[in-house]
Amino acid sequence: MKEPKALILCNGEPPDKALLHYFWQQADLRICADGGAHTALRHGLTPDVIIGDLDSFEKPPQFQNLNIMPVVN
Repeated sequence: MKEPKALILCNGEPPDKALLHYFWQQADLRICADGGAHTALRHGLTPDVIIGDLDSFEKPPQFQNLNIMPVVN
């Protein structure tokens, strides 16, 4: 039985495009933390969920249906 895999993409220096796409396709669940969502969207990738305090993420109008889970302290 295949173990499910999750990918968490954080804000910061992104991996190169080929590496990002490879791991994106391998993942069963794709999570972006805050500004990591901008990296995904810039590469044409839509995450399953975006989490964080959202201090570095502004939802683009064309992605109104993104699953966003704000985390507050």
